[in-house]
Amino acid sequence: MKTSSLITSRPPRYVWLTCLLLSSILLAFFPAYVDAEGSDSLYPAGATGFRANIEWRNSTYAGLLFRRTLLKVYVEQGEYILLGSSAVDVPDTPDNGDILVYNNDDVTGPIGGETLPDTPLFSCLDQRADTGEALGRISSRLQEVSGPDTINPATAIRGNDIPDGYVPCFYQAPETGIYAVVFYGPDGDNSDDEDFPTGSIPAASFTAQQTTSVNAWDVTVRPDSTSTENEETGRLFADYLAMYTGANGRPVNSTIYIVTQDGFRYQVDMRGMDPYGYLLFANRFGFLDSDGESSLYRDVLAVPTLGRQDQNQLLELQGGVSISPPEHPLFFNPPDPAVLEAIGYPTIPTIPRVEGFTFAGENGTNVISPGEGGAFTFDSSVDAYSIIISRDGVDFDPTNPQNRVLRGSGISGITNVEWDGLDNSGSPFTEGRYTAQIKTQGGEMHFPFLDVENSEQGGPTITLINPPDADPRNPGPDCPPWNGGCSGAFYDDRGYRTANGEIVGTGVNEPLCEAFNGVVPDPLFSDPINGYDTRTNQRVFSGGTPNTICDPSGGLGDKKGLDLWTFYPSTALTTPIEIIDPTAIELKSFTATQQDGSVNIRWETSAEINTWGFHLLRSADGTRANAEQITPNLILAKGRGQGGAAYGWIDTDVAANTTYTYWLQETELNGRISEYGPVTTRNPANVAARIFLPFLQR
Repeated sequence: MKTSSLITSRPPRYVWLTCLLLSSILLAFFPAYVDAEGSDSLYPAGATGFRANIEWRNSTYAGLLFRRTLLKVYVEQGEYILLGSSAVDVPDTPDNGDILVYNNDDVTGPIGGETLPDTPLFSCLDQRADTGEALGRISSRLQEVSGPDTINPATAIRGNDIPDGYVPCFYQAPETGIYAVVFYGPDGDNSDDEDFPTGSIPAASFTAQQTTSVNAWDVTVRPDSTSTENEETGRLFADYLAMYTGANGRPVNSTIYIVTQDGFRYQVDMRGMDPYGYLLFANRFGFLDSDGESSLYRDVLAVPTLGRQDQNQLLELQGGVSISPPEHPLFFNPPDPAVLEAIGYPTIPTIPRVEGFTFAGENGTNVISPGEGGAFTFDSSVDAYSIIISRDGVDFDPTNPQNRVLRGSGISGITNVEWDGLDNSGSPFTEGRYTAQIKTQGGEMHFPFLDVENSEQGGPTITLINPPDADPRNPGPDCPPWNGGCSGAFYDDRGYRTANGEIVGTGVNEPLCEAFNGVVPDPLFSDPINGYDTRTNQRVFSGGTPNTICDPSGGLGDKKGLDLWTFYPSTALTTPIEIIDPTAIELKSFTATQQDGSVNIRWETSAEINTWGFHLLRSADGTRANAEQITPNLILAKGRGQGGAAYGWIDTDVAANTTYTYWLQETELNGRISEYGPVTTRNPANVAARIFLPFLQR
């Protein structure tokens, strides 16, 4: 059975004027009496497009994430959680569609593979049996949008304050904290069956046809179960949503909010994404390169030898790459600050800053030899960075094969990043002067789409909704410098080379597959420096769903993971790198011999290439920092093309019984300087220090 999977992150609530006008008209037919949170948040009165049910199944995407929607809700002591589901008391399966509540601290295991306690804090079916009341059933679209009626906790009798609402199950929180909520479909807790829901928003299925999914569901928090006043919103969230429309050709227009660990908030509007079955989540990395650590910033492809459904669920990926798990919580409304504080997230975004950006090779300077590398050092306020070594100092395209990009995450403060001296294609940088640039990245957010067949409107739209005040002297929202500003993002749907050297796609920066059926983005990548405006249709794609990946009848998104990302950048810093060929001269010897009242300095070369001349530097304390030039004029080279030459210099400005240290500087015709030494002389007289190999290049 064909299932697609969308890994995108939190979509936002509608801001389009047309939708608001339509909603106001339809409210006459579907009055929204309460601010419930649940499926009504995703498909409010007047919503267009199609519906995706939440799932609770025992199969996985990528062998990593179960197709299960585990919801979480922040509740303060004494508050009530009101619960309802279209899977409760379904004819023919009345004992399966339960709603369970757990203390989230008792839920163990990684995101996507959680283990629930054997006994929940609360069961809706148990409450129905105990009270004898028909609680917790949402049986119509009108009940879904109307929300839960009030209820007397002593008698479990509804209050009829919301006549069109449903009668909720209810649980009073014994303590303040995060509670986990599970909705089973009519098939219960351990099935992978799937039927074909209608996908209709107004005419959804409320029967056993939901199988392992739930069409309408609600989690409402109230201080008092007998009153509709002071309802809390922004309390409900999830690490990811497992969802299912039941077919292609059913575009989804839901809206969700997402928050990063450093306090940036995004609104994501699905805007017509057509994913069939999918996961909705976000993280800092998207997909991981074959080293298992680096963010790929590219797409992933299923292995073609897998069966069709395993390819759809991306159980194995080409190139040894992998899917990074969910990290950022998805909210159904703008998050309540109390929730952010409870999960340890800041309510104000951390502005990314970087300083102290330097480069040094093994010799401690920014001068290295071809094929050698070194380390960049910087101090950052956030934990994500991007360093680009540019070939020409102008083009800082991270995808240019002749540049080199170094990216990482997970460490803030003073950081060292190693560079091997190679470009993106694996070739060494040659002699020359180069510029490296760094930006740190706050609010980094990836929205991967897993096996999404169609996006015929170019969605989703991503909007940063709390840009920081970058300049306290001129307060006001400061959007990133992307095309689209706060709605800008990046994508790259081309082939690439993984960290292990394997090519994924038809070639580096070539199409992923030789041919596509249908529409592909034009171009296949966003501007790598400035991104693109996600409100446009630039990334439209569609196509077929054949049995295997890269079948010519397939589309761009079929059996692939498509990454989409954005971030808030710091101000860029640069640092120079110089690469010099160490064979510019071949130094046979370099000596310093102390005599009465002077030091005799001699050196001999066996080869000189483009050498203009030499200077000598001297230090009385042995440190390079205190060395001074002692040759008033350049000692002109005389060995170019002659197989080298011998040179001498008498230093008469010396004191008795003092140790001196000398360095030899070679100046080339193009102005480059190479440095050799040091050599040191000491008393008694005629003791010479000799050096035969270059020590330092600058």
